[in-house]
Amino acid sequence: MLSEQEKREMIADAHNVNRRKLFAIGRQVQGSAQHTIDDYISFLMGIQKVFGPFKINREPSKSGKTKL
Repeated sequence: MLSEQEKREMIADAHNVNRRKLFAIGRQVQGSAQHTIDDYISFLMGIQKVFGPFKINREPSKSGKTKL
């Protein structure tokens, strides 16, 4: 359940004109992008070349106040 302050923040964010413009730009970019799963895997492989292999952790993620 959201607190009253969180509800007010979300409503204020929804009325923010700049935020609305950024979401509109994001929708345009997303609509014109044609990425495949192979593109994503290539991206991840490139990241691993820079930072090394990712550590695999099988433990559940710990979170406290997850709202979504």
